[in-house]
Amino acid sequence: MSILQKVHSFSEENKLNQAKLNFILLDLPFRIPDLTAKFVGGRRVYETPDGEFTSITSLLGSLPRFKIGINKWRQRIGKQAADFESKRCLTRGTQFHKICECYLSNKMIPDSFDTLPMTMFNNTKEQLGKINLIHGLEKSLWSKELGVAGTSDCIGNFSNVLSIIDFKTSTKPKNKSWITKYFLQECAYSLMYKERTGIDITNLVTIFAVEDGSTQVFIENRDDWIEKLYDCLNEASTLMPRCTMKTKVI
Repeated sequence: MSILQKVHSFSEENKLNQAKLNFILLDLPFRIPDLTAKFVGGRRVYETPDGEFTSITSLLGSLPRFKIGINKWRQRIGKQAADFESKRCLTRGTQFHKICECYLSNKMIPDSFDTLPMTMFNNTKEQLGKINLIHGLEKSLWSKELGVAGTSDCIGNFSNVLSIIDFKTSTKPKNKSWITKYFLQECAYSLMYKERTGIDITNLVTIFAVEDGSTQVFIENRDDWIEKLYDCLNEASTLMPRCTMKTKVI
């Protein structure tokens, strides 16, 4: 059975599973190997079958345009407070991602998670329920053309549209203009997935769980971000090597 047949053909059992909010993880006719990551000079680097590739997250984070806001915030509240809040948000986000992964994998969610990320997860269940026909969760990807690698939170249908889906947490609601880096990451994941599988995904979905109890969903068209992504890659090439191949550095 082809991928499209699997995507568009539902059995009665699958319909029943959907009604119970069990998620369908597709058994696709290809396998993308898991990747090992390490830190080199403060940046995350993935070891791939094609060489060592810098994380798209590290690459974008190295750009001055994305450092301005965080640097102003750290200066405003002070180093000690900024370090404390950064660690708190990292712990919150890591737990939230693990909870979402368990949920979408149809696994029992352990009771060891903190109250805040569990509450934020419960607040996003309505949006998470729009996900199905999942291609992969925490999927390792890379691209020789882009010279970067990364891990996509979720690849699957969102409201019946095949999408690159990322899960985020936030202390306060976000303005779209503040989070362009996330759209660029998702654009890169889409291009990596196309290079690895031939499947072209143009819908980008970012789901934010906010501490005030609200949920934000941003939906973007990948093609609106490709030119901006290449601009970032070109800028980064002057600041750091994107890809260390087995025989040379590009």
